[in-house]
Amino acid sequence: MAELGFPWLDTTLRDIRYALRSLRRSPGFAITTIVSLTLGLGASLAVFTVADNLLVRPLPYRNASRLVMVWEAERGTYDDRNVVSPANYLDWKAQKNVFDGMAAFTPVRTVLTDQRRTDEFREQSMTADFFPLLGIYPLRGRLFTREEDRDPGQVVLISYRLWQSWFGGESDTIGRKVQLNSLPVTIIGILPPDFYFLDHKIDLWGPLGLKTAQDYRRTSGRWLMSLGRLRPNVKLSRGQALMTELAARLEHAYPEFNRNWTIHLEPLRDSLFHEAKTPLLVLLAAVVMLLAVALRECRESAARSIQFAKPGDRRARIARSGALASRSAVAHRKPSAGCSGWSSRCDLRPMER
Repeated sequence: MAELGFPWLDTTLRDIRYALRSLRRSPGFAITTIVSLTLGLGASLAVFTVADNLLVRPLPYRNASRLVMVWEAERGTYDDRNVVSPANYLDWKAQKNVFDGMAAFTPVRTVLTDQRRTDEFREQSMTADFFPLLGIYPLRGRLFTREEDRDPGQVVLISYRLWQSWFGGESDTIGRKVQLNSLPVTIIGILPPDFYFLDHKIDLWGPLGLKTAQDYRRTSGRWLMSLGRLRPNVKLSRGQALMTELAARLEHAYPEFNRNWTIHLEPLRDSLFHEAKTPLLVLLAAVVMLLAVALRECRESAARSIQFAKPGDRRARIARSGALASRSAVAHRKPSAGCSGWSSRCDLRPMER
């Protein structure tokens, strides 16, 4: 075959032809190589894709890197992700030195009824700040207002999935009257098809209806979940320190309710993938090891192929490998005092003493 005039391309083509001849002569080597690389690369690609989605790719929320879950934590226990008291949440929200926005929510189960059917769905009840904090806007309709949040039980938002399955994607779904737990409400918005928060199975979102004047420390315990967005000039460590100080003040002000309770800030990504993060990192390490073993197996198989190749082919491969190694060594060697720059011509005369 004629030379193409590009040394690197000619060398590559010769290597490919040699590899094909080797594979034809050694089907066992070919099968081992293909299976090893397929398993190693396939598993690596699958795990790296999952790791990218869960650990690297930005979350689909506004300023996601500044979003944190705000938990209560009881000293002396291993649980630092406890639900929070509505009263404590309202006191946290009144502080302006850590967060530039906070929201609270809680999951519930709700019976939805329209004129044709009745079924139970998962719902998130939240404060009016929740969707603006995440930067989420409805696909159709609108979000509920602060006034509607103070007087809950009148409006509801539905998922895109529920809009398609129950209402057939009909355009007049906005404004339709339905019943939640036998109480009449109006559908005011449909959320985007890819939206979820913590739970993929949520289909309904409604106002939480916290009363700022109510003394929740007397009437209820801890049952809320809360979310905050750190101020631009507040790092996570600084925010944690400030919230710990606030928890100490609340413990002093309300010792019967807040004794031994503090606050824990958790980055939203860690909270979303809390249970999957550690197993995923272990699996990622295992796949990297699998890929390394597969590559080593291929290298050893290639070495055995060269060892048992015909003498002419073996000498050619060894000579080519030696030439490439020599070329690499020359390319990385610094010029000596007897050479002019990077020129290939050197003055080999003895140096004068």
